Amino acid sequence: AVEVIPLTVAEAQALAADVVAQYPANAAQGASCIAYPDTAAVLSTLLGVELRINRSHIKVGLGDSLLVVMLDGPKLLPFATEPTPGTVVRYMELCICAR
Repeated sequence: AVEVIPLTVAEAQALAADVVAQYPANAAQGASCIAYPDTAAVLSTLLGVELRINRSHIKVGLGDSLLVVMLDGPKLLPFATEPTPGTVVRYMELCICAR
């Protein structure tokens, strides 16, 4: 089962900082699965940590959790570092747990 836990901006920023700290050798690469540079730049601004693109696949299992940031709105502008005006940003933690 997947438990969805809504987060505040401050909670998401703290969780992002904790995740990046787990990857000291290559923090920006190992901490994210982001496909596009503009998305990485916007998420870096929102979360207060440096994130780069990392088009790798991940495998999650029981006990794992993911920080998810949803941008619901107009397409990002080229070279954006902030969400497009009118975008609703949602932060959540997804926890993979036993039923």
